[in-house]
Amino acid sequence: MGGVLLAGSELMAGYCTDAPMMAMLLVLAGFVNISLIVGVKTEILTTTSDSMRGRASSYLSICMNACQPMGGVMAGVLAQKFSVLAVFKSFAIALVIVISAVLLCAHFQGVDMRRKAS
Repeated sequence: MGGVLLAGSELMAGYCTDAPMMAMLLVLAGFVNISLIVGVKTEILTTTSDSMRGRASSYLSICMNACQPMGGVMAGVLAQKFSVLAVFKSFAIALVIVISAVLLCAHFQGVDMRRKAS
């Protein structure tokens, strides 16, 4: 659900021409992004065995810390070549495609994506 909210708010920000509305949508995207990161880290670390938890945590941190600057550089290069709005739209569409692909792969592999009651 969080990924859909993130993609939706970024896609709407790409079509928005009102600066205060765009700022509000970007704040929403920021909150959703943080909630997704916390959820992903929690899920990975709680399902990892105790002996591998440190390795999983460090690998996850390396990947997340390396991907954010690369995404920023890529967004800046694309924004100079095209426009900021085009970058927002293309990143949101790419996010929707990635989320859809993950959900389809999980469905076809028989993975139950619903949370289990504790």
